[in-house]
Amino acid sequence: MQTAVSTPPINLYDLDREALSMLLARWDYSDYHAAQIWDYLYQQQITNISAMTDLRPALGQQLLAAARIDPLTVQVAVDSSDGHTRKYLLQLGDGETIETVLMYFKGRATAC
Repeated sequence: MQTAVSTPPINLYDLDREALSMLLARWDYSDYHAAQIWDYLYQQQITNISAMTDLRPALGQQLLAAARIDPLTVQVAVDSSDGHTRKYLLQLGDGETIETVLMYFKGRATAC
């Protein structure tokens, strides 16, 4: 007897714009639909596929079945004593953590 092998859901944040378009093309959706999803992720900052309300219902169902959205979560944020930097410990969707630093300069900020 064979057992079914399940494919883990795709984290949409793992896909760049081209990879998202390619995924949707394999599912027979156009680049227009990729642009809709991209806008939800990066402009509207939607973190729940069910909240993508103007997608075709079939596409929404396919995303719910095959994809997920794992935003970063801030675990720790520490300001420097001079107030010019802030260090973050961020948790990824898989539980791993990364560090980043936001540096404030006159008229701009830089992330490292």
